[in-house]
Amino acid sequence: MYNGVWKILIHSNTDQIYKVIKNMEPIENIIFDVSWSTSFDNTDVRTSDVIVLDAPFTPVVAEHISVIKNPKAKLIICVDHDSDQAMLEKLSNHINYICIKPLTEKSIKYYFKKLQRKIQLEEEYENIKRCLQTFIEAFDDIVWFKDDKGTILNGNNALFPYTTSDKEILTNKKGLVSDETLDSCGKIQHYKTYKNPIFNYNHDVIGTIGIAQDITDEANTVAGMHSIIESLPLPLMITDINEYILECNHAILNLFELSKEEVLNKQIDSVTAEYTSKFEKITIIDEEEENNSIHVISNKGDKAITYRVIKEPIYNVFNELTGYIYYMIDVTMEHEYQKMLFNAANKDYLTGVNNRRTLEQYFLKHREKEDCTLLLFDIDNFKAINDLYGHNEGDVFLITFSKLLKTIFTEEHVFRMGGDEFLGLIPEQFSDEEIFKLCDTFIETFSNALKLDLRKWSISNTCSLASISAFVTSK
Repeated sequence: MYNGVWKILIHSNTDQIYKVIKNMEPIENIIFDVSWSTSFDNTDVRTSDVIVLDAPFTPVVAEHISVIKNPKAKLIICVDHDSDQAMLEKLSNHINYICIKPLTEKSIKYYFKKLQRKIQLEEEYENIKRCLQTFIEAFDDIVWFKDDKGTILNGNNALFPYTTSDKEILTNKKGLVSDETLDSCGKIQHYKTYKNPIFNYNHDVIGTIGIAQDITDEANTVAGMHSIIESLPLPLMITDINEYILECNHAILNLFELSKEEVLNKQIDSVTAEYTSKFEKITIIDEEEENNSIHVISNKGDKAITYRVIKEPIYNVFNELTGYIYYMIDVTMEHEYQKMLFNAANKDYLTGVNNRRTLEQYFLKHREKEDCTLLLFDIDNFKAINDLYGHNEGDVFLITFSKLLKTIFTEEHVFRMGGDEFLGLIPEQFSDEEIFKLCDTFIETFSNALKLDLRKWSISNTCSLASISAFVTSK
């Protein structure tokens, strides 16, 4: 009513009310169609939205108007302040509003603005109810509303698939008892129920809203799930409780270069084993994380992409484990940041070899293992290079020297202790002859480098040996 034309019928011996309402500014989106008459016409009464009864009338007239008017139309009577209270009580079931006379322009505006707002709120409330009902009727699932006593107040047509008597119970505002397990034509159907509280303006719970989804037909569920996972950009697989692959999307097939026929109805382990050749570009890092995930690195093309593989359980309506869902998240940037932080903490920033902290961690990790031999290299008169050629040239020499060490020792066993001191570690127990031979090899390599790459520098180095019989540290 508040969004359109209001037809207002005024029955009065004077045009006072008519003139005031005619000149009033209506609320937004409303147009007033005001008419004034000293006599009643039943046709006008039936088509009016607001009827103002100001002329002298009897209760019979008021009752007659209330009967023939539109049920949603508002009937207003104007009475003197000393009117018969018994008559007003008798009319209370037939009228909507009472205006006390004498009326002034101010009082007429007050009454009518109040009426406008009340009608607007009532119509908004009715529209919200209609929209809500239309909305829940659009659901194939069962939707219902309950009060805080558990009585069903409203629901969509899916709530009443069996008889119409249930709908009549709601119309009569009587309770309806329902259960999540229904017998439809001899077939038991189970529903997954979702419930949420409904709050009033004081945040008190006044009821609940529930949605029950039929999960009986597993094929329909799988079909719906297939549509969902295919729309996801994440590589994804769904397995049963024994990890046989039931479904996967194209994102994971493209990643592993497999077809669906090579994947479906096979265990994940058997798929990876049978198609090893297709997994040559895939590196699986054997690291368990808190969420039981592992890392997979895809080296396709020129760029390595790191994924985190996450495994989550799937439960049915009875809270029974029915399978797992695997999905992969691209964490390349995160992995690169982790590598940068690791290198910053464990690598020498200039030469890229391990730092002193890494050596300490190595000893802690291998303290109960075999003996080892340490070779400490000290570059003689290194300060002279910095003084003669500058620190940039000194840095170049240190980088070149570290590269020479990595040709003799594995990268894991080369450390920069600080300044011009480096350390090479031999984890196995070598004989003295083998150790001295290794030193001779390095001297020869260093000498050759002096003749070529290091010839502009006049430099030498000292090598000290230490043999550790056990990595035993105090706990």
